[in-house]
Amino acid sequence: MTNCNDFRTFKKEKGRMCDFFENNVELCPLKIYHSGWNCLECDECCLARIDFAIKTVQEWNDRHPIKTRQSEFLKMFPDARVRYWNNSCLVLDICPRELDKYFSCKKSLFCADCQHNYWLEVVE
Repeated sequence: MTNCNDFRTFKKEKGRMCDFFENNVELCPLKIYHSGWNCLECDECCLARIDFAIKTVQEWNDRHPIKTRQSEFLKMFPDARVRYWNNSCLVLDICPRELDKYFSCKKSLFCADCQHNYWLEVVE
């Protein structure tokens, strides 16, 4: 799960949330209780009410996780083999060539890096 207490993560997830509500700004959870906020002032308002902003973005993020090839694959195969990538996150330990006939191996990357790039790519 994403932790929106980290500033970089908060900014990224807030941006994703803004994109999600782009055509329905009035439904943005940051504005629901603060109707005076507008999108141009949102960053300043978030800084002024940082606890509210972090909690709101975190709750939205928990309900709208990023879909990756890996997250979708693990829904079907929850016991698939994974390994740590750079001691930071778990990545499927499956070579993309085994499943994707259109995948072309980039020999300039280590297999773990290649798997990381492939499996953590965002999908619709």
